[in-house]
Amino acid sequence: MKTFLFLLVINIFSQSITSDIRNSSESNSDIVKAYRLKDVEKVMDFYSDTLYYEHMLSSEKKIIFNGKSDLRNDYVSHLGETRNVKIILLNVLEKQNILVAEYSIQREIISTGKTEDRKIVSWYEFDSSGKIKRMIDYL
Repeated sequence: MKTFLFLLVINIFSQSITSDIRNSSESNSDIVKAYRLKDVEKVMDFYSDTLYYEHMLSSEKKIIFNGKSDLRNDYVSHLGETRNVKIILLNVLEKQNILVAEYSIQREIISTGKTEDRKIVSWYEFDSSGKIKRMIDYL
């Protein structure tokens, strides 16, 4: 399976080092280490330069990122906003170069001290070199 743990972790903006990721035997993968260390450039290596990303907040509202640099800037702007992140993988489907993951996330927003719970469905398309070239998150 394509590194589904990476897909879960990377889409959670501003993950803290103390996160708890369940249902994975790949918790020591390089991408997770890079993300936990906030090594944004190493994380960006997993994306195609021509990445297209839709962050669907609702059917009427979405944020679109065109290119790896757009996504990098957004990741950096959100570092350190959350802590006590818990991710539970609910379902994964994989076919050819497509992967769909459903997961729940619980995290504390540092500025307010409030806990946020969400279920997210993420869709990923990989290029021939295994880099993510298109992704859509449905919140």
